[in-house]
Amino acid sequence: EPLLQKIDAVPESRMFLRNAISAEMPGMRTALGPNLLGVLERNERREDQLSVFEIGRVFAPPTSDDSLPVQPITLGILIADARLKPDEDARLFSALKGVIKGVGNAVERAVPRLEQGGVTVPWAHPVRQAQVTVNGQLIGYVAEVHPMTLHALDLKHRAVIAELDLDAWRKQPEVPTGYSPLPKFPAVFRDFAVVVDESIRAQDIHEAISVVAPVQIRDVKFQSVFRGGDLPDGR
Repeated sequence: EPLLQKIDAVPESRMFLRNAISAEMPGMRTALGPNLLGVLERNERREDQLSVFEIGRVFAPPTSDDSLPVQPITLGILIADARLKPDEDARLFSALKGVIKGVGNAVERAVPRLEQGGVTVPWAHPVRQAQVTVNGQLIGYVAEVHPMTLHALDLKHRAVIAELDLDAWRKQPEVPTGYSPLPKFPAVFRDFAVVVDESIRAQDIHEAISVVAPVQIRDVKFQSVFRGGDLPDGR
C-alpha cells in the first residue's frame, strides 16, 4: 500500500481482505508491476543492473454478486540498468521484446505482436509503451517505466516492465518447435541508417523494409537510435 500511494497507483476497484496480515497489505493485488518496482526499489543501491520476473495470480473484482473474481496467472518481467546513456534508451525495450519472443518459443505458442499505445497503468511511459497481442487478442503490455514513477521511488535506473496473461496465451493454438534447413548459400548482412521524423515508429520502418523483397529478406532487426550530429532537430 505505501508503494502504491508513492507512485499514485492505488486501484480504484479491488478486493479487500477481512483479516489482512498487515495494515500495509489490505487488498488483493490487481497487477504485478508494483511488486516488481518494489524489488527494484529495495535493491537499487546494491545493483546497477537488475532483471527479475514473477509468475503469479492477480485479482480483479467479480463482475456480479454470484461470480468469482477474475484471477489469471500472470507473468511479470522487469529489466533495469543505471548505467545507460541518454542515447541508449531503446536498448532495454529491445531486450525485453527479445525475452517475450523467447518465452513464446518456449511455450510453443505464437510470438506476440507489439502495437504502440493503449497502455493505461500509471507506471507506464506515455509514449514508449505497447500492447502485446497474439492473433489479435490482447494478453498484456510492455512499457518503459514512467520518469515520474522512477522519481517517486528515488531510483537512478532506467527500467522497462511487462505483464502478460499466461492463461490467455496458453489458450492460443500450439506452434510446435521446428527447424529450418541450412541455406545453400551464406546469408548477406546489411546495415542501414534511416533518417526519419521522431514520430515514425521502428515497427513502420521494419514493415517498409520487409515488404520490399519478402522472399530474399529473411529478418529485419532494430539496432539503435542516433540523434544530433549533422541531423536536424526532430530527426
